[in-house]
Amino acid sequence: MRRVALSFLVCVCIGVTLAGQAPPPGPVTAIRAGRLLDPDGGRILTNQVILVQGTRITDVGPNVTVPAGAQVIDLSRMTVLPGLVDAHNHLALTYKPEPESNIYYFTYVQESTALRAIQAASNGIQMLASGFTIVRDMGNNANYADTALRQAIEQGWIPGPTIINSGIIIGGLGGQFFPTPEMYTDHNIVYPEYLEADTPDEIVKAVRKNVLFGARVIKICVDCKPYGYTADEIRLVIREAAKVRMKVEGHVQTLDGARNAIEAGIWS
Repeated sequence: MRRVALSFLVCVCIGVTLAGQAPPPGPVTAIRAGRLLDPDGGRILTNQVILVQGTRITDVGPNVTVPAGAQVIDLSRMTVLPGLVDAHNHLALTYKPEPESNIYYFTYVQESTALRAIQAASNGIQMLASGFTIVRDMGNNANYADTALRQAIEQGWIPGPTIINSGIIIGGLGGQFFPTPEMYTDHNIVYPEYLEADTPDEIVKAVRKNVLFGARVIKICVDCKPYGYTADEIRLVIREAAKVRMKVEGHVQTLDGARNAIEAGIWS
């Protein structure tokens, strides 16, 4: 069976992008690909050379000249494809071997933000090793463990994919939880898994809190409760996020919620 090289980006470097300008100084690497998947053209190209300088792809083609002194990675017997994208993940929410430990309430009660940040780092490393170079982390990360993970990767402290994180999910009273009165009033298990926002002022503040603490996209629960967000309320979220050039993603589970989200112009 032909072996497949999952993501030459993973094999060579993290965060390689196609360059439209002169490449920055840096080591030169040439990857010889026996087969190269071209997603834009929907083709499989053969006998290609991928030239990387520093952190940028500078050239791709069958007749690319390999500079003297370049490191050559020979994948001529393999299939090479660009890094994969996971558009919805929860890196700080790890399933456990014991079924009873996977009750979501227990995760919040038993595991600190610090521990879940370490889980997220482990999961991010595994995602990268599996060929995913971009992960959109969509909440359930305790008290901004996702921001800590993104910052650690960006600063080069740990390997991992590019992280587009949502911070804390914004929703109506209770978030996605259905707590008892005691769980809500005595211990408030809803926060920090969810930012409750039921009025226009609360919605604006919740978006700004996520921006302040490092989110790169905003996620809302559109209809997790019967009192879900209206199209106008979703538009308010979108307008506030747009002030900092951020998009809005919605958790939608009903037909009415889907209609409101589409009418409001939600991104995804």
